[in-house]
This record gives sequence, C-alpha cells and structure tokens, in this order.
Amino acid sequence: MRALGLKKLFQAKFVSLSDEELLSMMVNENEAKAFEELYSRFKKPMYNYIVSISNRSLAPDLLQDVFMKVLQNAKNFRGQSKVKTWMWSIARNHCIDFFKSNELKMIRNSFSTNEEGDDLLEATEDEKEDTALDKMLGQWTKEQFLLCLEELTLGQKECFILKMQSDLSYEEIAEMRNVKLSAIKSQLFRAKEKLMDCMVRGGHIL
Repeated sequence: MRALGLKKLFQAKFVSLSDEELLSMMVNENEAKAFEELYSRFKKPMYNYIVSISNRSLAPDLLQDVFMKVLQNAKNFRGQSKVKTWMWSIARNHCIDFFKSNELKMIRNSFSTNEEGDDLLEATEDEKEDTALDKMLGQWTKEQFLLCLEELTLGQKECFILKMQSDLSYEEIAEMRNVKLSAIKSQLFRAKEKLMDCMVRGGHIL
C-alpha cells in the first residue's frame, strides 16, 4: 500500500508541472515520465486534429510520428514560443510533409495561409463572441457535427479544430501558421458561419 501511495505521489508531481518544465526534464534529466505526461496531455486533441485534416486510418501512425519528432527534437527547443505552440507546429508540419511526400491528392488551399482574405474581421469577431456556437455545439450529436464539419474547406476545418482542440489562442494559431491574426479570425468566422448554417438547413436547430 505504501509503495502504491508513493507511486501516486510521483505521478502527481509530473501532472502539476508546466509543459516547459516537463520538456526541460526530458532534455536535462532524460526523464521518461515527463515525456509520458506530455503525451497524455496532447495525444487526444492532436489525434482529433490529425483525423480532421487526413482520415482515421492514417491518424494513429501520424500521431506516433509527431511524438517521435517531439522526442527527437526536444533538445533543439529554444523557448522562442510556448511548448504547446512548438508541439502543434510539429504536428501540422509533419502532416503537410506527409501529404507532399506521398503525393496524395489535396486541395491546393488545404493549409492556405490567406484563404479567406485578411480584412473581413476586425471588431466584428472576437474570442468573447463564441457563446452562440458553444450553445449550439451542446445541442448537436456527434454525427450531426461531423456531417456539417465536412462542408468546411480544409483550411477552415483546420483552424476550427485547432481552436477547439489545441487550447491555442488566436494569436498562437496565427503564429503557428505564419499568417496575420485577421486571417485566422476570418477563417474561424467563416467556419462558424457555415456550421451554424448547416445545422439550420438540416433541421437540427429550430
């Protein structure tokens, strides 16, 4: 019993650490448990993101590749961004490289840097204005949501899934994609607009 209690305390230690502290322990102390904690934090949202821009059959292998790259490149992290932004950049770049190297048919603007233009949203769209969509999401079944999600362009879908799954801010998503903040807000606005329209047309929202 005492050994089990010590194990729980040991695990709790890692849960309480920041992403930056965990990465530092991986690099400087070769601590496997630190990597396991990072994996635990990011595996589900990254898996959902990869599924949204590829497909379910490819996602497990791509996810494994992403975390291998995190492990291999941890020593090269220089703190120029948050660890979570760095990890999500690895995930996105690996997916792009995979599609290119395998010559899969992709829409040219799947990972567009300026798909919707960069001047559509300024004061009209803000992170505080997500309430209506949040309420609607609570009313949808998983099947309804996935069906409507397919009406988005891949660029819109990527932005929307990143905002839902990654806990990245608008600014961090823009930094990761190397685009203007207004372009990210524009894609998210269009994504939400299309989703809400789809649900209304489908009779899911009265």
